[in-house]
Amino acid sequence: MLDTIRGAVTSLAAVLVGAVLASAALVPTAAAGGGSRPAQLCKAGETLLFGFEMAKSAKFVAFCTNKQDDYIVYRFGTSAKTELEYPAERKGSWKQFTHVHFGEECDRKGKGDYLVFTIGETAYSVRERCFFNDRVADDKNADTDAYQVDIEIKNTKSGKTTVLMGDEQSRAGTLALVDARIPAREL
Repeated sequence: MLDTIRGAVTSLAAVLVGAVLASAALVPTAAAGGGSRPAQLCKAGETLLFGFEMAKSAKFVAFCTNKQDDYIVYRFGTSAKTELEYPAERKGSWKQFTHVHFGEECDRKGKGDYLVFTIGETAYSVRERCFFNDRVADDKNADTDAYQVDIEIKNTKSGKTTVLMGDEQSRAGTLALVDARIPAREL
């Protein structure tokens, strides 16, 4: 009888250890090169603050900071090639971004955080938003929160605006974390 109990406990322990290891492998890490695809844009010694994959391409967005939190950098591209990196100078980089916040609840008015920066005549607004989804009652997604991540790119001279949609399911981190470094301006 004692051998049967020992065997059952050993089997249960093996199952639990296997489950813990399997679930740990599924959790994306925020370190450079970690399991999160946007984190691949962070360099050695940097941590992913916020990032997501683009909805219709293999590209992703990452806001990375160093361990001392001395700087923030925006990167856009793939793990093989960074297409845009801003700012070039790390010193004082937190001041190169504007943090915009609106709402406190994921309700009909919504809530969100934007990080905005300008390069020449182009303004970039990386947005993380949440809205209450109040579609008709027979919609399978009715009465649930709807999340959205995207990049709004606007030519400040012509006013032409393009929105590149992100994949919400790939979102890692949150823009709300920048509030300690870049006080939010309310919309």
